[in-house]
Amino acid sequence: EWEYAARGPENRIFPWGETFKPAYANYCDASCAAGMIDPSFDDGYPETAPVGSFPAGVSWCGALDLAGNVREWVADWFVYYSAEPQVNPVGPSEGDTHSPRGGCWLDTPEKLRGSHRGQATPDYSRHKVGFRCAMDLDKVLY
Repeated sequence: EWEYAARGPENRIFPWGETFKPAYANYCDASCAAGMIDPSFDDGYPETAPVGSFPAGVSWCGALDLAGNVREWVADWFVYYSAEPQVNPVGPSEGDTHSPRGGCWLDTPEKLRGSHRGQATPDYSRHKVGFRCAMDLDKVLY
């Protein structure tokens, strides 16, 4: 579900489209405090930025910050993708590592792709990892 929100039905590389655009996400640019620095752009944030600071990077479904700023925990346990075509695979019911998604302020553009996944144990905590609260639409109470 997270990847579908980030890539959409068109299977985009980034939430906003096919080409990386520095002004659309918080990544390791010229103001980055550490890491692989891109000196060609400066968004003014050496680390995290306030949520919603990059509105041009909105995804096809209206979600902000799916690329950059902080990696996001997802419910899925990490497992290598199957070579077989799949529709909304749920993944295993248990495992050793989860799959943080979306890249962070410390990452290069390649790690901000909607398809990029990391691996981290459930007790992993750093200033580059966050979470997003989400629920199925049919469970929303009005």
